[in-house]
Formats: sequence, structure tokens, C-alpha cells
Amino acid sequence: MQRKLAAMADGTREYRIRHPKPTDPADPDITTSIPIFRGQPIVMVQDAKHAAKTARNNMTTGAKLLTLGNYIATYPQVRRAAFACDGPLYRRDVEKVDRQDDNAACRLLSASTLRWFSAHHNSSPKNEEIRGLIVFLFLVGEAVDAYQSRTLPHVERVKMVLRLHFFLERWALFLDRAGYAKSTYFISCQFRDILNYLVFGLIQLVIVYRDTYGSRFPLLFWLHSTEVCEHVFGVLRSLVKDFTMLDFYHLVLKLFIRLRIFTKSTLATVGKDTASGYAHTYSDCRGIDLTALSTFPTDDEINEAAKSAYEEAEDLLFVLGVSPDVLAQPTAGPTITPVSQEDKDLEDFVEDDLEEIIDETDDISYLYECTEQLKTSSLSSDRQKQMKDLSYASIMLHTHKDVNM
Repeated sequence: MQRKLAAMADGTREYRIRHPKPTDPADPDITTSIPIFRGQPIVMVQDAKHAAKTARNNMTTGAKLLTLGNYIATYPQVRRAAFACDGPLYRRDVEKVDRQDDNAACRLLSASTLRWFSAHHNSSPKNEEIRGLIVFLFLVGEAVDAYQSRTLPHVERVKMVLRLHFFLERWALFLDRAGYAKSTYFISCQFRDILNYLVFGLIQLVIVYRDTYGSRFPLLFWLHSTEVCEHVFGVLRSLVKDFTMLDFYHLVLKLFIRLRIFTKSTLATVGKDTASGYAHTYSDCRGIDLTALSTFPTDDEINEAAKSAYEEAEDLLFVLGVSPDVLAQPTAGPTITPVSQEDKDLEDFVEDDLEEIIDETDDISYLYECTEQLKTSSLSSDRQKQMKDLSYASIMLHTHKDVNM
């Protein structure tokens, strides 16, 4: 729907960020287009909490084996954290799960969970397998926090989402270089789409607020989501389970009162709830820094943030065992080794005469003669392999003859 709506725009505004090391020389910049309707820019965004739940489901569904360099991120690793006596997760987070549980996704991406995995990662060499899981949770958690934090400066948020963007870009390139199918070893295409909207939606919001309002209004990212809409529908369904448009008009006053009570009396949801579905936190303003939220980065600061984010993404890949030099090399096509006339003669000799002569009584002497001829020839690697195969066949025939005797 967002794509179709953007295609109907009166015009677009392009914003470019310099790519530190572009993979496409023809288009070295990162380009994002902001649709314009009746002179007003409209930013297409995705819900950050929805992205957190999709990340959790991508990793634990079993349909994917997320391969990050030399490491993987899998369901058993997360399950171990739920069943450990000092684990930060609940068993209901990994068994009989509610896939729309906001609290479970928040716990998985939290700093306490990362600290627990990090402590176990350093406890013994056998626990190094969870390094890929740690990096994956860190990157997605940072992107979600870029929308949910009440204190971070905007330039830091831009850096956090660009770090995820560059990591996904390099991760996909690594899978192509290694010959892994992204349909099995990469995140789902739907989740990749969600993350793209998450990354560029945040950048577009910063640009639109900066160029349209300056520092007059703070940018509150957590309100640019579907969370408020979901809460409104939830309140309406608690009043009339299957409401119509007419019911909605009659319930507007009650709806305002309910929402007013929620925003005034609720600071935050109970984080220990399990299988509780949606957990609304948009009214939580504890520690909010309106000054930081009203200060917007310049183009130069965004480009510097992109450079720093790219370097950190490459550092994370290096930690996972992926060298930047390997990704910088072009994809190697199939190599074609020229066949000499001598090799052709040997190939004809072996293929045409082998089956006919091998059935004769002097098969052992024949194989011995073939191997001697191959030893004295200047051979390619394929012919050397043929020589080894013939030598092994000769040994087997000798053994078989001795056994029969």
C-alpha cells in the first residue's frame, strides 16, 4: 500500500548520502526518495516494535539458518538463555510463544540479554558459536532503539540505522561470494523490506523535520508508528467488540477519556508480562530530552555518521570471520583451463580404450602401463586426478587378485 501510495505522489524529493565504499561505481551514493503530496512531504515508515517481533520470529522459526560469517543465529541458542537458571528470558518466550508479544521481543533485544550472552560467550571456547547471535541482536536492537529512545541525539540515531543498512548490504554480499542461497541463510525478503523502510524512514523524518520546521518542534520517533492506532482500535474493541463506523462516532468521547487516563496514569507497561500481545509505551516520557530531539544534524554530519557506521559494520563482519578484502574482490567466474593436444590424446586413449581393455586378463598390467605414461607426461590438474584414480584402481585389482589366489 505504501509503494502504491508513493507511486501516486505529485513529485519526489531525493536525498543523497555519500557511500564510504560504493559497490556500484555507476551510483556511488545512497539515495532515498521522499514523496510529495500537494506540496507536503509524506514519509513512509514501519513500526519499530513490529520489526523487533519479526526479527525474533525470523531467528526462531526454523525456516532459516541465519549464517553470519563463521557463525549462525538459531533457536537453540535463544532457548538456552530461557532455560538457564540465571537466564534473562522466560520459558514462555521460547515455548508456546505468542508471536505478537512485544515484551518477549523487547527482552530478547535488551541490553541485559546481550550482557548475558556476552558473558557466556567469554566463559569458554565452545560458547563462541553464539557470536553471530550477539551481533544480530545488537544490530536489530540498535535500530529499534533508534526509534524508541527518548534521549539519543538524532545524528546518533542516523548512525545506528545506517550501521544496520551497511551490515545487511555486506552480509548479503558475503553470502553471494560464499555461494549460499539467501532464501535459506539470510533474513526473509519481507523482513529485509521492513528494515529498509525502518532505515530510510528514520533518515527521511530527520530531513523533513529539519528542512520544514527547523528547531521549532522536537522529532518524537516513537509516535511515528502504528502503535497509537493499534491502541485506539484495542480501546474501541473493549467497548464494542465488533464496532461499526457509526459506533465509532458514538464512542469518540469515551475514547478520548480512556486515552487521557492511559497517558496520565501509565508510565510504562510491566516488562515481566509474558504472552501479553501488544505492550503500548508511546506515552512513556521518562527522561525525555526535548533539546536533543529538537537539534538536527547537517548534511556533513550525516555523511560523517555514514562513514563511521560503515567502518563499524565492517568491524563486526571481521569479528564474524569475514575479511573486507574478500568482499572487495569481484565474483570469480568459472575458470576454463586450456587443453593441450597431449591432454586430448591421453583423454581419447583413456576414454575410448579403458572399458574395452579393462575386461581383458591383462587389466593389471594395462593399468600399470597407463599410470607410467601419465607420470612421464606434463599434465593439468584434471589429468593428475585421472592418474591417481588409475593408480588406486591398479591397487584394488592387485588386492582382489591376491585374495582370489
